[in-house]
Amino acid sequence: MIQVGDFRNFKLYEGLTFDNLETQSWIFKLKFRNFYIKHAGIGDLLLGIGLGIDDLYDYSTGIEDLFINQDSTLNLDLRIGYSNNRRSIGAGFWNFSGNLNYDNWFSVYSQFSMNKNSNFAYLFGLKSKFKLWEKIEIKTSLEYRNYSAGFNFGYTNTVFYRDPEKIASFTNSTNNVFIPLDYYERNFNQWAVFTEYQNVDINGLNILSTIKYELSNKIYLDLMIDFNWINTENENILFPFFKFGLGVIPAKSAEVSLEITNRVLNLDKNFPSFYSSNNPYLLLRFYKPLKFVRENDRQHHQI
Repeated sequence: MIQVGDFRNFKLYEGLTFDNLETQSWIFKLKFRNFYIKHAGIGDLLLGIGLGIDDLYDYSTGIEDLFINQDSTLNLDLRIGYSNNRRSIGAGFWNFSGNLNYDNWFSVYSQFSMNKNSNFAYLFGLKSKFKLWEKIEIKTSLEYRNYSAGFNFGYTNTVFYRDPEKIASFTNSTNNVFIPLDYYERNFNQWAVFTEYQNVDINGLNILSTIKYELSNKIYLDLMIDFNWINTENENILFPFFKFGLGVIPAKSAEVSLEITNRVLNLDKNFPSFYSSNNPYLLLRFYKPLKFVRENDRQHHQI
C-alpha cells in the first residue's frame, strides 16, 4: 500500500508523540497476513507543530488484527519502530506499542518511547464506546502519560502567532496567519502541550467523555466533558472543558447545532491548543464535511 498527500488527524503508534496532526506525509506499507513493515514520513513539522523538528521518518514493523479467541472478538496489535528526524543526526527515539481491542467497543493500549540518552516517555490508556437503549451513544477514554525531563529537551515551541514578550491581544500578531476552523474540533491532549514544560518530569491525565442522545432521527443532544490534568515538580494545572449542545441534521452528513462551552481556541500557538474560559459562551456551529475529506480520513484510519 502506498499513500501520499495531506493527512488530517495523523497518528503514529498510540499517540505518545505524534498524534492529532495535519501533515503532508507519505506511507509505504507491506503486509503479509498479520505481519507488516511500514515506512512513514511527515513533512514540515517545524511549522506544523513548532517543535523545531523539521521532517521526520519513521520505520516500524509488527503484527496487527491478530485474533486471539475463537469468535474473533478479541484482537491484538503490537508494534516496534524508530522515529528519526532531520533536526540533527541521531535525534530520534525507539517506540514500542500495543493495543488490545474487544469487539470494537473496548480497548486497552500503551506506548513506550526512549531516546539515545535513555530518557523515556510512556502512555497508558483505556477507551470504550457503546449504546444504551438504541438512543444514547457514550464514548469514554482515560489516558495517562509521563515524559522524563530529558525526553522533551529541545522540543520547544519555536513558532508563535503572537509576540510572547508582549501582552496577548488581537493587535499583537507577528505575522499574517489563517487558523483552520477544524483545529477547534481537535483534542487538547497532545505531545506539543507537554513540551511547553522543559527540563522537568511531567505527568498528564486526560478524561474525555461524550454522550449523544437522539431525540429523533434529525435532532440530538450532545454533552462533552474533557478534563486535562498536568503535573510537574513546579506546577499543578487543571484544564476542565465542557460543551453542551442541541443539534439538528437537515441533510446527510450536515449538522447545525447551538452549543454552550468554555473552550476557547488559543491563538498564541500554531498547534491546536485551548484556553478554559471562566465565562461560558454560546456557539452556533455549522458542519458539512466535503467528500474528499471524508474519504481521506476513512482511508487513513485503516492504516
